[in-house]
Amino acid sequence: MIYTNDINKLSVFLTEDLLLELREFCIEKGNLETGGILVGMYDSNLQSAIITKVLGPPADSKHGRTTFVRGTKGVKKTLEHLWKEGQYYLGEWHYHPNALPIASSQDITQMKKIAKKLCL
Repeated sequence: MIYTNDINKLSVFLTEDLLLELREFCIEKGNLETGGILVGMYDSNLQSAIITKVLGPPADSKHGRTTFVRGTKGVKKTLEHLWKEGQYYLGEWHYHPNALPIASSQDITQMKKIAKKLCL
């Protein structure tokens, strides 16, 4: 599957199998929000992100009916291992089972914090 932003021509590639993995993480949490990390690589012109792995929520994540805070337990070690394989942190995924599929102000604040501090 290819998702493209027509304004700046950026694309994200995600296989159906990975999409099904994401779905399973969401089903597992039922009515609670959940999320995790997207791993992969960029193409040579840095216009496309190719997702090769989806990581579920770390064990210390906090799930609520209207909140999710991704934990950090084991993340550094996992990402260091994947880095050695040529796979990199691309971003976060997050699921709102009881709301529209858009980023909340809290989601945006958290992503800015991650981007600024690289606190994975």
